[in-house]
Amino acid sequence: MVLVPFERVRMHSPHNGDVVLQRLEDSIEPTQFLRGWSRNHKPYQGKVEGDTFSARRIIHYRNSFLPQIKGRIERSFPGSTVTITMFPHRLFLAFMVAWIGLVAYAAATPILLYFLGGGQPADRAPFPITMFLIPAIMVIFGYAITLIGFKVESSKSKTFFRQLFDADKVEDATLQEILWAA
Repeated sequence: MVLVPFERVRMHSPHNGDVVLQRLEDSIEPTQFLRGWSRNHKPYQGKVEGDTFSARRIIHYRNSFLPQIKGRIERSFPGSTVTITMFPHRLFLAFMVAWIGLVAYAAATPILLYFLGGGQPADRAPFPITMFLIPAIMVIFGYAITLIGFKVESSKSKTFFRQLFDADKVEDATLQEILWAA
C-alpha cells in the first residue's frame, strides 16, 4: 500500500474492449451540477469518450475524500486491460497541503527559535515541548485522516470496477510507477 492519496490500478478483464465500454456507459451518467434526492440513478457520474473515461461516485452526503477517477481501456488479446487512476479533488488537495504546511511551520518554529535563538546552552530555559508537540500531532492527524478517508473511498470504487469488468487480475501500481507516471 502506497502512503499517498493516489492510486493507479490495472484490471485485466476477460471481455473485449467493446463489452467493457458498454458496461461503463451503463454505469456512468452525465455529470449534473445539482442532484436531487432521487436514488434512481447510475452509480457514477462523468463521461465516456472513446477508450477513456472520467467518473466520480454519486453519493447523497458530503465527502471531500471522494476520489476523482480517470481510466483508459487497452484492447489486448484475450480480453482487455483497464487502467484506472484515482486521486483527490484538486481543491481539497490544495487546502490540505496548505493546512498541513502551515501547521508544520508552527511545529518547526519553536525548534528553530530555541536552537538558533542565541545564548549559551546553560542560559536557555528548557525546550517547550508542548509548543512543538501539539502542531506535530496536528500534522500527523491531518495526513492520516486524508490518507485513510481517501483509501476507504477508493477501495469502494476499486471493488465496483473489479466486479463491473469481471476482472480476473488486478495489479496496484508501485510507488515508482506512480512517481514516474506520464
